[in-house]
Amino acid sequence: MKKPLLLLLCAALALCLVSCGSAANNANNSNTTNTSNSASPTIPQENTTDPAIPPENSADPAVPQDSATDMIYVYIDSEYLEILPEDNSSAAAFIELLKKGDVSVRMSDYGGFEKVGDLGTSLPRNDKQITTGPGDVILYLGHEITIYYASNSWSFTRLGRVQNADTAQIKSFLKAGGEDVTAVFTLNKR
Repeated sequence: MKKPLLLLLCAALALCLVSCGSAANNANNSNTTNTSNSASPTIPQENTTDPAIPPENSADPAVPQDSATDMIYVYIDSEYLEILPEDNSSAAAFIELLKKGDVSVRMSDYGGFEKVGDLGTSLPRNDKQITTGPGDVILYLGHEITIYYASNSWSFTRLGRVQNADTAQIKSFLKAGGEDVTAVFTLNKR
């Protein structure tokens, strides 16, 4: 009676070891695959195929070095601010949306630190716990865009940052604490 029970126990143990070994090999293969797939190409590699984009450290005077085409502009009435886009898929999707045409957003004050409005579409989220500052342009919940004029901490996706404007200028531009505004986001400087 002990021999058949012992043989059955040994067979079960062998089966478990074989199964665990296969799972470990699959996990290692999966990690190896993920590691090789997670390496994204660097920006210079992506840009080297496009003759319109100069390589890093290019000194060719015939090729414009101005990065103004990378800027997003936000207009309220006849005034505008420049926004330097963040390097993430959310900002890239926003730029692709703007390539189709200007995006108008009705924006309202919220919490005494931001103007916020619905984009009318959803963008991919890259939420991270951050503390915003004046001039941060944030995607919230994937479909709302905010421009901050004070600080706030939460899990957000940064789309970009206002350039060349201090807190007072940003507050004035947004009519902070006052009326709702219609902001027009565009890739075209008027």
